[in-house]
Amino acid sequence: ADNGTSPSLRLEQTYCQVQDLFAGRDYRIRVRERCTDHYADSEYFRRYLLCRTLTMPAFASTDLVPFNEQLYTFQVSWQPGDGKACIFTAWEVQ
Repeated sequence: ADNGTSPSLRLEQTYCQVQDLFAGRDYRIRVRERCTDHYADSEYFRRYLLCRTLTMPAFASTDLVPFNEQLYTFQVSWQPGDGKACIFTAWEVQ
């Protein structure tokens, strides 16, 4: 991977899989040909192409645990679902 930004591909391989993305997010992609002489590298094809990953519903939280129970209050903790799912905005506790 050159500059840590893209995988090294063979000339005849004109595709790659981008992994570890988040669901329901916009990504900008671009491509260019790299050469042994970096002065001969091509320009990027277009500035960027916008694409969006599919939306995935959030997973239910797990390990709901009440603690520090008092006369009129208590605290509660939980483990979140998959952090790569929906775009998080807030927790709703009922």
